[in-house]
Amino acid sequence: MYVFIGCWVMTEKWEALDEQSRHLRFEEMRRRVEPLLAGGSVKCFGWGLNMEDIDRPVAAQQKFFCIWTAESKDGVMAFAKAEREIGWYEFAAQVNYIGELMPLDAMSTYLETH
Repeated sequence: MYVFIGCWVMTEKWEALDEQSRHLRFEEMRRRVEPLLAGGSVKCFGWGLNMEDIDRPVAAQQKFFCIWTAESKDGVMAFAKAEREIGWYEFAAQVNYIGELMPLDAMSTYLETH
């Protein structure tokens, strides 16, 4: 299984949009992603706000996050393409974490050998 985690803050370009324009942007995003969701190639695990009131050594600067999963790399690539095509990155300064999930033993072996 592949995971796509997007973490972002909205840009000044987003802030300049009125409420109707923001709504239309999200409707376009839904329109592009729905076929991926309906076909089962991508699933949305959930959306969230980064908790700012937690004491932690390193806090991410991004305010929002969303976690998507895909059964294949092709699903991840289709989702990433949809994001680019709707111009999401014009409105969101986003950092992405994308990769295949692995068990702890596989990760520890990787970390020990690289």
